[in-house]
Amino acid sequence: MATARWEACELYLQQEIDRVLEKEGKPGPESRELSKYISIIFEVDIPARTIEQKIRRRHATLVAQGGGQDEPQKPTLTPLQAAQAFKTKMLERFKSGSSYETLTTELDQKITGLRDRIGEMTNCLGELTATREEIDRLEAMKPLSKKNMRLLAHALTEDYDLLHFNGDWVNAQQENFGVMCKSNIGLTASIRGIEFLQFMQKKTGHEVTFNDTEKTLLMQGGGIKLDSKKFPNKAKPSPDFSQLTFVDVPEDFLDALKVCLPSVDRRTDIILGGLHIADNKILGCDNVTVTEYTMEKGFGQTFTLPKKSARFLLDYKPVGFCLHDGKAVFTDGNTYVWSKIKREEYPAKKMIDLLDKEGEEFTLPEEAGKYAKDCKPFEGNACHHIGVSIGEKEVILSGVHPMEITLEHVSEKQTKFDIPPKKLAHGLSINTKFTHCGDFLIFKNGNTRHMACLISFAPQGKEEPKKKAKAQAKPKTKKEKLKKAAA
Repeated sequence: MATARWEACELYLQQEIDRVLEKEGKPGPESRELSKYISIIFEVDIPARTIEQKIRRRHATLVAQGGGQDEPQKPTLTPLQAAQAFKTKMLERFKSGSSYETLTTELDQKITGLRDRIGEMTNCLGELTATREEIDRLEAMKPLSKKNMRLLAHALTEDYDLLHFNGDWVNAQQENFGVMCKSNIGLTASIRGIEFLQFMQKKTGHEVTFNDTEKTLLMQGGGIKLDSKKFPNKAKPSPDFSQLTFVDVPEDFLDALKVCLPSVDRRTDIILGGLHIADNKILGCDNVTVTEYTMEKGFGQTFTLPKKSARFLLDYKPVGFCLHDGKAVFTDGNTYVWSKIKREEYPAKKMIDLLDKEGEEFTLPEEAGKYAKDCKPFEGNACHHIGVSIGEKEVILSGVHPMEITLEHVSEKQTKFDIPPKKLAHGLSINTKFTHCGDFLIFKNGNTRHMACLISFAPQGKEEPKKKAKAQAKPKTKKEKLKKAAA
């Protein structure tokens, strides 16, 4: 695993843990979601259990330091319930013989006390508003916000590990991809990105000083110092996207990315190594699998987005989009993410036509998807496939660990097939109901259509030796060559 990718992953995870605890005040159920995003964006597998333990350890540390919050106790009565209970109590006292004057005096005292409390709460609200404005002002004075640091960390790799500061902007650029964020540093320099972001993560307080020299950039803050080497020859200007006209990103665009990305080809140098966008349709294909998602609204454009860029957008959550100078530019309102695109014809028409095929319908239990997702190759299973046998009262999965699993399941029809486990897990995540059409399966659910090819095995037996074509004698002399050419 590349060192830079792992460091960026650790930095992102720490920021997300702090964000969760700052928002919720206690550990929550976010560990599964974090594990999922990390595996998609960084291609690093960190179990949800490990992330949950990190969150709990961090929470315990904050509580011990006085920075965490224990779970607040729920009040036994709401203010309205308390008022109704007080009214009932006063009426019962009046009926039981308490004097009218005594009760009205108590009520006047109660009302006066409530008015004082309302005045105190109003003053507290004003102080909270002023404090929030001060916090926002200090946050705006920071060199980089936490969100922007997360975005830049995602864009850094071992080969492209520099941050390029250019006045009010800082950008991290790769060959076909880049991120641009607002910066309050106000300098022009290129420095190592990971060490800068780690420094910004560790420093305490809001004040950070920068001493810009000819060859280095000295940063100080919260008792921490960092002397970072500058790379003037590699400085890249920040593109100007502020004057572009953006259209709204469809609301279900991220849902389409999640569904279609697993079907995109691993080979990034071919057109199928990207996510194809044709107005309101999103397509992912690798010649054995194709997934199509139809959005409610479209982009009004046709292009292919690289797989890595599409993965990045899952965490970025853009709201605006436009095409500019051969790039797809996305924005969340304050920052920009751009990616080079391809305009070639998407060679998956025949695969897409297969989505309309008809066949016999079957269902599988939900547990089958879990076993397929967790399936690991074992010795003797060279092509790593799962054998699925649907019977009248059971489903048998072969090629998983243990060697064979039987699940209770009632089916009027019976069938057998072999399929790669990841393809089966992806299909069952869309729908447990599918259509078996010869050499492939079709899964449909709402706006999603998915097709996965099955594995076919040639019958065992000795192959007939191929007949070798009789080699023609090559002409040796010049006269023979001319004679052959004339013939």
